[in-house]
This record gives sequence, C-alpha cells and structure tokens, in this order.
Amino acid sequence: MNNNNKINLIIDNNNLNEILFFKVWRNKFLRFRIFHQIKKYSMNKIKVFEDCSKLNGLENSYYIKKCKFLKNSSIPVGAIPHSVRSLKLSNVFSYPLIIGSLPPKVKTIYVGQFFNFKIDKGVIPPTCETLRFGYHFNQSFEFLPPSVTSIEYGGIFNKPHTIPQTVTKLKLFNFFNRMDLTINDIPKSIKTLIIDGCFNINLLVGFIPSSVTKLVLGPKYFQPQLIPGFIPSSVRKLTISFCSFETRIEKNVIPSSVKKLKIIDHFNGEYIASNLCYGSIPFGVEIIEFSDFKNKRYIKLDHRLIPLTVKKLIIKGKQVNLSSLKYNSKLKLFFKKYYYETWTLVFFIQSFSLLFLSIFPSFLNDYISITIPRLTIWFCLNYFLILYKKHMKIFFKILKMIKDN
Repeated sequence: MNNNNKINLIIDNNNLNEILFFKVWRNKFLRFRIFHQIKKYSMNKIKVFEDCSKLNGLENSYYIKKCKFLKNSSIPVGAIPHSVRSLKLSNVFSYPLIIGSLPPKVKTIYVGQFFNFKIDKGVIPPTCETLRFGYHFNQSFEFLPPSVTSIEYGGIFNKPHTIPQTVTKLKLFNFFNRMDLTINDIPKSIKTLIIDGCFNINLLVGFIPSSVTKLVLGPKYFQPQLIPGFIPSSVRKLTISFCSFETRIEKNVIPSSVKKLKIIDHFNGEYIASNLCYGSIPFGVEIIEFSDFKNKRYIKLDHRLIPLTVKKLIIKGKQVNLSSLKYNSKLKLFFKKYYYETWTLVFFIQSFSLLFLSIFPSFLNDYISITIPRLTIWFCLNYFLILYKKHMKIFFKILKMIKDN
C-alpha cells in the first residue's frame, strides 16, 4: 500500500469515527446514559467507610477507586471491590493481611501506624507500586512483588537489607536518636530519597548512595549538621528544610551537580539569612525556590547568595525585598500564591483610569469616568475573592479583558 492510500485510509477512519461519535451523541437515550455513568463515577470515586462491613451490598461499589477505612477491623477475602486502586487502612489497623484480602489491581497501599505483621508471599498484589508503612512496622520485605517501586517506613524498621532492588523511591521518617544507621542502609537502586520528620542524628558521608538524583531533607524537622561530601554529586534536585539556627549550610556542602534547589523555612524567614553564607549555593544551580514562610515581613537576600547561573527564582508565599538582587544575570522572578493588598488593587485601577483619560479622545471620557470607578468598587467588594481564590495571572487576564473591551 502506497503513502497516498495510507493517508486516504486514515482520513476515512477519522470520518467514520466522527460519524459514529455524533450518531451516539445525538441519541438522547445514549447521551443520558453517558452522563448518568459519569455522575455515578464522580460520586463514588472516593469513599470513606468505618470498616469493610459497610461495603456489603453497596450499590455502585465497582466505581470506587480510592477507599479509606476509619476503624480497626480485619479484612475478609474479596471484601474490597476489585476496582480500588488506592487503599488506606485505619491509622490503628492491627490485623494481619491474608492472601486475597487486598484488591487485585491496587497500586497504592497505606497500612497505618501500628501495623507490624509479617507479609507473606502473595499478599501484596502484583500490580502494587507504592507501599506506605507506619512508624511501628519492622518486618521483612522479602516477599514483595517486583512491581513495588516506592516504599515508606518509620524509625523502628531495621531490616533495610530486605528492600528489593526494584525499589527506586524511599522515604524515611521519625528516625529520632537512631544511632545504628550505617552507609549500607540505603539500597544502591534508590533514585529518590526523602528523609523527613524528627531526624536529628548526624549521618556519615556515604550514607546516601551515588544512585540518588533527587534528595529531600525535610520538610519536617530535619536537624543534622550537613558536612561536605554528605550529599553525593549525583543529586540534581535538592530540598533542604531549615528548622533551627544550627542547620548552617557551609561552602561545598551542596554539590555543583544540583540544578534545582528548594529551601524550606517553616518559621519567619530569618533562618535563610542565618544558615546561608556566601558560597552556600554553588555555581550551576539554575532554579531556586524559597517556600513556606509564615510571617508577612520582608526577606532581605544578599545578592551574593544567588549565583549568576540562576535563571529562575521562585518565592512561594512571601513578599520579598528585591532591591538587593540587582545584578547582571538573566533572572526571572516567579511568585506562587502571592497577591497584592487592597490598596494596591485600588491604586493600580485608579492609575489605569488616569492613563485612559489622558490617552483616549475626549468623547470617550464620559464613558470611562463612569466605568472605571465602578470597576474600582467591584474590585474592593470582591477583595477576599481575589485575594484567596484567584492567582495573579487570572487577575491580569481580567484587566486585559477590560482593556480589550
């Protein structure tokens, strides 16, 4: 078959598909059934139950994709619908899992903080990709299926040698005062490593394997003192949480391989000034994000902290004094979740009106002088709506629409 015939065949198939679609869509009964199924799916996609007994005889249970249980109760074989893809058991769940109790197509399983039972072969379905265990779990991962690529466990766990090589994402939390950690506790297959929550022990160089490309230290109370060489040169994306004045980032702690750096400050932003020094952020970093500030004061950033290789500076939820960032690099500023105050909105619109009155012909002045104050009042009355529900991009789109009209 030559190319022309192939093209004609594709065109014919597309036409047939369109004809079939419109025939179905124009049929009122079929259209009603389609919308009815979509409605049932949206209403039953996520469900929360006290226990598995509430699923008995439940209508439309086959639509459930995410399921959560609140009470501590056993899970009989086949009790959970096969349609469930994400399963979250009660935080106090303390029953052993048996073969067939979990849905066969589940992808994410969270078993709660108090679960600590052996996982036999065949218990975890072969479709499962993510396993989240609680603080008290300390059992072997010997019989996990090869489909599992992400695991999360707490500070009681001491069997890291049983983690399968198929796992590429690992999260550790609540390792408080664990002094027995060694450089072999993290498998060499891990590419994304998250160390979070009450982590207060100083770790040795080599604890993080060179296979890790994304490293998250935090965002909750990561307090160890970082030393040069602790973060391997394989890391491309790095997140660091400042929780005290003692987490100082000295020069050469962050490797030059890092391209995207995120720094979290849970308090008032002063930890950035106290924990960063000249050379803390190496040349080579292209994207920097400061996030999670909790006060409304300005953050003064010394321009020497920002290397000339930075192309994007993302300030999340914080108004920043940018006067100290005037240097010759090509720097773009992106603000997330940041909005102007009321007086700024009013000032902007009044300036906008004066500009219109000075530029447009005189016969439009009467119309503009009436319209612009109304717009000002409208923005004032809808201040909270704009402040909390609208992004700045949407705000500027509205102004552009007003200008175009």
